[in-house]
Amino acid sequence: MVAAAAQGLFATAQAVRDWIEEQFGVVYTVGSLYTLLPRLGIRLKTPRPRHAQADPQAQAAWKKEGSGPA
Repeated sequence: MVAAAAQGLFATAQAVRDWIEEQFGVVYTVGSLYTLLPRLGIRLKTPRPRHAQADPQAQAAWKKEGSGPA
């Protein structure tokens, strides 16, 4: 499982749970995996949070020009 996680096969604890059940026939709860995975050194992929009112065009313009004259 650690090798599969290192390859980036799992994005969610549910995906890990399904893989374990398929490979070994053992059923874990998703909650128990949140305890197990960090002990194995596995971090799941998580997207960066985005604000609901974020404007991607305004953000790109700010990255190019900064916040204006100083």
